[in-house]
Amino acid sequence: MNRDTELSRFSDYRAGHLLNSGMVLARCLIITQVTELAAMLEVLFQALCDGIACCLDGGWSNVRVRGCI
Repeated sequence: MNRDTELSRFSDYRAGHLLNSGMVLARCLIITQVTELAAMLEVLFQALCDGIACCLDGGWSNVRVRGCI
């Protein structure tokens, strides 16, 4: 086999491997960002619910933060 052809095939393989690795990393980054966004939305929703409970119950003394006693 021709040395240039062999080098070209190896380069194509490496380029494909790097592209696939990049896509996997991008996917992981997107999943991480979506997970963080979901956590922030959960905290925001909990704060909103606590604020509503405060208004309905008449003061912050009646509101408990989730996870705390």
